[in-house]
Amino acid sequence: MRVKDVMRTNIRTIAPNRPLTEAADVMKRFGIEHLIVLEHGQPVGLLAEIDVLRHSAEGDVASAITRSVVTISQEELVRRAANLMRGHGIKSLVVMNKDKVAGIVTSSDVLEVVSRTGHKERMTLRDRGPKRTNRQKQSPPPARH
Repeated sequence: MRVKDVMRTNIRTIAPNRPLTEAADVMKRFGIEHLIVLEHGQPVGLLAEIDVLRHSAEGDVASAITRSVVTISQEELVRRAANLMRGHGIKSLVVMNKDKVAGIVTSSDVLEVVSRTGHKERMTLRDRGPKRTNRQKQSPPPARH
């Protein structure tokens, strides 16, 4: 499954020079937890609801954003998205379609896919039965005198 199949496209963006109070209002109004921070049409950060709560309401978006925004192509596999999030210790990725922001994918989105599609559990050795070998036991060669 591809990222484009699970990403959220109803994203909201904000400029880094906007007040945090505006960001909080947008999040509340649209019931979202992330805003993509754009400068000249390109993502320069990601603002999570927790970032807004941690910073003063007097500041601007630039003072609270996560500057190390990680992006992924909408054509990548969901597994790759999960690995990127785990590797960077983050919970969301900005999804790109060539040079444009196309959406966002979160760890919740990835978990929902896994729970919907399910997966086959690996059998334990105990459940597999006796070990099979390709080699037959060979008796030692006869002793020469």
